[in-house]
Amino acid sequence: MNYFTLFALVILTLILAQDYKRDAGKNKKAKIFHAICLAILVANYAGSFRILSVLIRNFDKARERFSVDVGLVPGQLHFIFYLVHSVLAMAVILLVYQMTRRNDKSRKLMVTILPFLAILEIFSFYRGWIFNGDGFETSAILILSIGFILIGGLTSGIIAVYKSRFMTSFFKINEQRQNFNSSLPQVQQKPD
Repeated sequence: MNYFTLFALVILTLILAQDYKRDAGKNKKAKIFHAICLAILVANYAGSFRILSVLIRNFDKARERFSVDVGLVPGQLHFIFYLVHSVLAMAVILLVYQMTRRNDKSRKLMVTILPFLAILEIFSFYRGWIFNGDGFETSAILILSIGFILIGGLTSGIIAVYKSRFMTSFFKINEQRQNFNSSLPQVQQKPD
């Protein structure tokens, strides 16, 4: 884990602690699952901003590294996967921090983006396995299946949590609070 990821997790913890004080003692199940899911996402994808800096500083080196044919997938396709994966991972991190404020639109967008990111993550898993050396001569289908089970399982779990009734209610509470506050009459102060 790099320093940026650790810093992002600390910031996430502080923001969630502050948000959870608003309705202390309520929605405990949703708060626990929310914190766990967001921490998993930050731990997995906060490094995407470091990747962005590498792409900006040395695009040609990144293209050279990721444009290599590995296994069944041609190099150019690996590079395209790498770029799209990086963009989606950065979007997930931005959505995570919007979700700390229980933004329901961010929750819905996250649930939409995660399956695409999971597919790219599976190919990244495959590339890493083959590229870093496979001493067992494992078949490509087995490697992709292992990636699908691990990454697909984790992603499906996070999506199931955010689509669950208790979690949608948890996000709706904030929306109702905002609607209520905006419907209150604004008090104007009279000049002295």
